[in-house]
Amino acid sequence: PYGIIRQFTSMMFEGVFERFPEVNFGFLEAGATWLPWWLDRMDEEYESRGAAEAPLLTRAPSTFVHKGGNVFVGCEPNERMLGQVLDLVGDDVVMYASDYPHWDSDYPGSLQYMRAREDLTDAQRRGVLYEAANRFYYRS
Repeated sequence: PYGIIRQFTSMMFEGVFERFPEVNFGFLEAGATWLPWWLDRMDEEYESRGAAEAPLLTRAPSTFVHKGGNVFVGCEPNERMLGQVLDLVGDDVVMYASDYPHWDSDYPGSLQYMRAREDLTDAQRRGVLYEAANRFYYRS
């Protein structure tokens, strides 16, 4: 996910998400487990050097992602730490990614797997399978 993280960081600290609050941004094909760790690091940088390194931001980077933000990520159905990620970033930020039409996609099996995951709450499953995508595409 390094390429995605680099672009995400650049867009964050250059103030893109703040300048365009009406636009939703999706970072896909990298999974979701990197997100809480990286948000924590970016918040730390913002707190200590935000004025110099991110003068275009008026609030912590994590606020653009957590509930109600305009930044979303895709997840792989078999990410083992997905429940913990959702606990940290919210149920409506991470979207299910089927990987269709790639040749190695497991769709519709991956959808069935996601629906059957016992380590996710009903709210988390609904968030990943519906709420995040609905908010991303329709701004509801």
